[in-house]
Amino acid sequence: VGYPFWQTSPEGGDGTFAVVAPVADYTMYYATQNGRIRSWQRDMNFIELFTPGANLNQLFINPFDLDPTDSRYLYYGGGSSSTTTGIWRNNNVKTFSPSSTWSYLTSAQLNLGAGNRVSAIGISTTNNANVVYYGTSNGQVRRIDNANTGTTPTVTNITSGSFPAGYVSSISVDNTNSANVMLTFSNYNVNRVWYTTNSGTSWTNVGATLNVANGPSIRSCAIVRTDVLMYFLGTSTGLYYCTAPELGGTWT
Repeated sequence: VGYPFWQTSPEGGDGTFAVVAPVADYTMYYATQNGRIRSWQRDMNFIELFTPGANLNQLFINPFDLDPTDSRYLYYGGGSSSTTTGIWRNNNVKTFSPSSTWSYLTSAQLNLGAGNRVSAIGISTTNNANVVYYGTSNGQVRRIDNANTGTTPTVTNITSGSFPAGYVSSISVDNTNSANVMLTFSNYNVNRVWYTTNSGTSWTNVGATLNVANGPSIRSCAIVRTDVLMYFLGTSTGLYYCTAPELGGTWT
């Protein structure tokens, strides 16, 4: 607060995802349409596009996220090419040449039909760092363990048979327990909000009254811990919260 850095519009275009790095980095990362990422530093230095060069046909709103335990690592959703439909990792996004530090995680490759792409990414903080969860535009969900190591980390399919064949719009990981994860679907007339306490081995439908036929589209979710855990949903009709959705709590 107080620096022009936080009060300036760096660029036009269709804004999509944005990430603020830890204070010591003095850097923000932002993207416009089709996954075009740039970084913006406190002294107004801009690093031009460092999207993976081999990527093809990214989503218009293409996801990326910064590892909260090590801000060198940035994870990016691949497009729908035949060889890069999965997760890219930037191994040192803090350098002045991040375009040269991409690795494709080959074990995270998706082979689920034409047009299926990574649509949401969530990363753990503590109690097992470097765990990356990602969801797709046709309702598939995967977990990557030790995602910061090598190009073939262990990837587990944690898609529930109860999930709709819809669009995974957001994933949030409890910052105190990597096993607690909430994810959302943006489709109408489906069960839209899901929660796991065991790293995706099983999932519970926690949409409650939001699952009614005229319920809103769920666009984003966030798990926030203060003195208690709070759960937030950004929807087509406003912001909702709940303190214990896994116990049948009500979205307000």
